[in-house]
Amino acid sequence: MARKKKFLATVRRRPPIFWWVLANLLAGAFAVVSWTTCLYIFNYPEKPANYELMRKLKRLPPVAEFTPLDSPEGDPANPPAAFRKFFSIESKALSALNTRLRRNYIANFKNAKFVTYIEGDYRVTHLRKLTPDDFFHPGVVVRAQAFVQPDEDNELNAPTDYPVALELLLPTADDTPPESLYETGDTITLTESAHRAYVLHATNLGSREEPLISVTVVPLAYENYRDADGNPLPLSPPDPVRIDAPLPVMRGLDPAPAPAPPKTTP
Repeated sequence: MARKKKFLATVRRRPPIFWWVLANLLAGAFAVVSWTTCLYIFNYPEKPANYELMRKLKRLPPVAEFTPLDSPEGDPANPPAAFRKFFSIESKALSALNTRLRRNYIANFKNAKFVTYIEGDYRVTHLRKLTPDDFFHPGVVVRAQAFVQPDEDNELNAPTDYPVALELLLPTADDTPPESLYETGDTITLTESAHRAYVLHATNLGSREEPLISVTVVPLAYENYRDADGNPLPLSPPDPVRIDAPLPVMRGLDPAPAPAPPKTTP
């Protein structure tokens, strides 16, 4: 009781201006904290907690489908270019880059940076359905090995494997059987202008002696993706995505490292 009386006496001795200043300071501090928290949430939607909160508040638009003409500007990369681009990046820098690449995708490329589109020829080695534990579902993941012509001036030379593994994530409207799209041994040819196969994640799986780069890509424009028979693939924008899903999806099925890049390949 004595403590209560002492506290009330202290309050009465304070002039009104003191309480007015205190209230404004607390309100200002609350405003700053609220503003910085909102900025953090909206600027970093790739954080799992931020992503889920924005989805619950309906402040995060679903992943958009683009056309080849309205897709974000990016750099094309055939297997040699992709190898040069990602193999030399140190692990910490590559991890930071992958974080930014996810942010680009789920934010529909608002303020996009470091956009790369994979090109080239790839031979299918593995494929399976995507599950609820993967980056999105339903869909199909296709694993393929890059191959290149060692000497473009001599078409008689047989194409050779290149140390770039492609992991193509295809979002479908339903649980499409993977074998209805491709089979092992089929060739997938990607071009920047038609397919817009965006690099979502890059991983260095090899060593200096046995180099191997794995690139996980997702289509931004769906209209030009075809199965082995030339039929359009039943693609549909994914919603939602599992933002904390590990990439690459098929890490346990990585092909054996290919020989070092031929020096004559441009």
